[in-house]
Amino acid sequence: MFISLQVIDTVRVPPSSQTRYLESKLLEILTASFCGRVLANCGICLLIERITNLSEQRIVHNDCNTYVTVCFSIIAFRPYIGEIFTAFLVSQHPMHGLALSTGFCDTIIVPPSNLPEYLMWNNERQGFTNLPDFESELDFELGGEIKIKVVDVIFRTNEDTTSMGLGNALEGEELSQDLIGSWGAIVNSKSKFIVVGSCTGPGLGDVRWWREDAN
Repeated sequence: MFISLQVIDTVRVPPSSQTRYLESKLLEILTASFCGRVLANCGICLLIERITNLSEQRIVHNDCNTYVTVCFSIIAFRPYIGEIFTAFLVSQHPMHGLALSTGFCDTIIVPPSNLPEYLMWNNERQGFTNLPDFESELDFELGGEIKIKVVDVIFRTNEDTTSMGLGNALEGEELSQDLIGSWGAIVNSKSKFIVVGSCTGPGLGDVRWWREDAN
């Protein structure tokens, strides 16, 4: 889920930091530039781990700043296919399924086709619940822990304009006012990084289901 990557970037250093505290200033600049950012085919940068190498400071004509080529390592979030992890439920939608968040990644989706067959949309409760012939009641709790298995990780570029196969209902749909937060970021196809999960399988779904079974 978390990987370490080597990155090289050229950083502009202001005059006040060109000698003393240079490395601290570089860490500050890199953190502001990279943390929380999606790196194409890499994942979401969460942390600048350390600076591993610095070039000499370079001067550009008619520029009071200097420029340093920095080699550094980052910690990024990129789950692998088949990985199982827990996220929190943000929203539910009858056509799009579940929207989840880890806190640092708000673009995690479980389409309806990846939910257990015994769940159906309940209009009255505005959520997925089990079929009536079940002995016990199963549903998803807003803000609750949902355990999923990763089935796809999607990276999108600025040139992408399609819904990346997340369902025909995403095409040209006007978002209702109650679809907020991470759910809106996913269904409007603006996100550059989407994790697609599944809740079908032993131990997957709302963690309360399995705690109740254990009791």
